[in-house]
Parts: sequence; structure tokens; C-alpha cells
Amino acid sequence: MKRFPAFAAAFLTVLSLAGCGNLSAPQNEDICPGKQVGAEGVPVMKAEGFDETEDMSFTTADTKGNSVTNEIFNGSERGVWLLFWETDNENSREALAQLERLLPDAKENGYKMIGVVMDGEKHPETAAKMTAELHFDNLIWNDEMAQRYEGIMDFFDGTHYEKNKEDYAQMNPKPHPGDPISTRTNSRGQLQTSCTLVSLTDEQILSRMQEIDSNMTYDELMEEANEFLKK
Repeated sequence: MKRFPAFAAAFLTVLSLAGCGNLSAPQNEDICPGKQVGAEGVPVMKAEGFDETEDMSFTTADTKGNSVTNEIFNGSERGVWLLFWETDNENSREALAQLERLLPDAKENGYKMIGVVMDGEKHPETAAKMTAELHFDNLIWNDEMAQRYEGIMDFFDGTHYEKNKEDYAQMNPKPHPGDPISTRTNSRGQLQTSCTLVSLTDEQILSRMQEIDSNMTYDELMEEANEFLKK
């Protein structure tokens, strides 16, 4: 396997601004409260996703009515593919079907898949029906999860897009409020990359799972980056 993708992933993770809420405008399709490559002149920072003391605890329910805590993220060999979605968005069914289709490949590559229903408290029956045949967990977004994933709701209530509407008008494909967004986390549930606001192909998702270990520590990523620079 080529080392460049892993090296690039290392820098996407290791280099960080305080969060993309500080960005004045979107730069590409990968935008989310999370880790970003620092702008020119910004010193390298150890990204928040590596802080093992960060409180990621929450309690919620899944779409089957079972009580769930943040420990749902535990047990993955290489990380978690996380999808935030709404029941009333026309793109959600395809996004869920895609992850169900890719589930065997995800397991083969050491990844878990988890969905988070942003309007699950408002539409629990619809959320339950939409996930009844799925074989990966889908959690109900609540206030406790909002504390751990601050800013995610801005992509669903329109706040983020309204602030950046002129910039998004130039994007193709163009994301819309309520569209499913995906990201990767480590086994503590900490974001390890920015969120993708537009749909990815099966091949794009698989390539990221194959090339990127989202459970790598800061030291491991830096070691890999340094090895690449020696070549």
C-alpha cells in the first residue's frame, strides 16, 4: 500500500485549528466542527481528538429503544464511520442503505459503523422503521450528545449554511441543510477528521477505511509522517 494516503491523513489529523467554526468560509466539501489543516502561519497544534482525558460520556437510546452510552464506540480495531442523518431528508435512506451495503467491508477493515438520528426524539417511530432492517446501531441525538459534538446541529437547522450561503452556492455538488454528513472517530468517539457534507461513493468510503487507521495515536501518526519525510 502506498504511504502517501496515510501520511496525508496524519497531517489532516495532527495539524489543527481550534475548529472550523473559526473559518470565515468553507474551503471544500470537508467542513465540520473538528480537526482541520492549519492555515499558513498557524503553528502546529496537537489536535483535540488525541486528548484521552476529554469527557466523551453521554447516555441516549438507539432506534430500538435500548439505552446506549458512549461505550458504543468501543471495540473497533481501526475506528468508527459515523453518519449524522435526519428522517425527513430524502437522501437519508440512500446513505443508510449504502452503509448497510458496505458493512461487511467495514468489518473486514476493522471499522464499526454508527448512525445518529438528529431528529430521532421528534420522530422516534419513523426512525425505528427506517432502521429496522439495518445491522448497525443508530443512536438518537439528544442534549447529552450535543455537548460532545458541539456544532453538528448547525448543519441540520440551517445555521451554518445561512452564514456561508454565498460560498456554498459555488460548490458542486452543493450541500443542503439536513443532508446526511459523515466523519470518522476513534474508539472513544472523538472526531478524527472533518465531516463530509456531500455523499461519497462506495469506493471513496472503502478507500478511506483501508488507508486510514482512526485509532492511531498522535505519536504513531507523527512517526509515520516523519518516516515519509525521510524518503
